[in-house]
Amino acid sequence: MFYSLRLATKSDIDNVKEFVGQAGLSTNGIEASIQQFMLLERDSSIVGCIGIEKINGDGLLRSFVASKEIQKAHLMTLLESVDVVAEKEALQNVYLVTNEGASLDFLTITGFQAMHVDKVPEHIRQNEHVKQAIHKTSTIIMVK
Repeated sequence: MFYSLRLATKSDIDNVKEFVGQAGLSTNGIEASIQQFMLLERDSSIVGCIGIEKINGDGLLRSFVASKEIQKAHLMTLLESVDVVAEKEALQNVYLVTNEGASLDFLTITGFQAMHVDKVPEHIRQNEHVKQAIHKTSTIIMVK
């Protein structure tokens, strides 16, 4: 099995929407931000993706989806690919919202650090995805 990692292009929109939709996540905004997606493929099929929504010079991690068949090392590679997109887009920081406490160690290894919600910049807090998540007691916000 050969895996490849690459930046998505406009021709990937339908496949990314299908892959993200199958995971039960919203596909809203994929068209507008497709060029900030990294794709992990096996035999030309998407087995993982991660997208970043640009917000005022920062990024918000969105649509981190992986097939059950890929191993942790591939997940790590996919998550670390955020650096490629952040550099390409000249992003200051990349934020993520999670409710998975079990993933904290994994995310910390890739350079993310937990932060208090009061320290999150207003332009990130005003994002609809963040607004919805911020009120849940299990929500954790991280930055890289």
